Amino acid sequence: MGVQYTIRTSMKLPIKWLAPETIACFTFSLKTDVFSFGIVVFEIFSDGAEPWEGRTNAEVKVAVTNGQFVSMPPCCPEPLRIFIAERVFTKDPAQRVHISEVRLF
Repeated sequence: MGVQYTIRTSMKLPIKWLAPETIACFTFSLKTDVFSFGIVVFEIFSDGAEPWEGRTNAEVKVAVTNGQFVSMPPCCPEPLRIFIAERVFTKDPAQRVHISEVRLF
């Protein structure tokens, strides 16, 4: 996974944008950045809507650590929607694409 950083648990984090491993272990890496990029794509195609709108941070923590992720809106092109769902929003960071693959997509 390359360079990885771990933070103190007392720091405030934007839960709704975090990868499962960041929520569970407070680690950041290039793979967590890829996951967060997927959330930004969601925001773009949702006209800036907050991910997990109407759900608390506690609810989002449980959902994401159980492998549930936001769904891309219907206006998102289908190939991109599938790519995000299958290659970016993965619970296992080893299964997540590298940022160079995202760039090529």
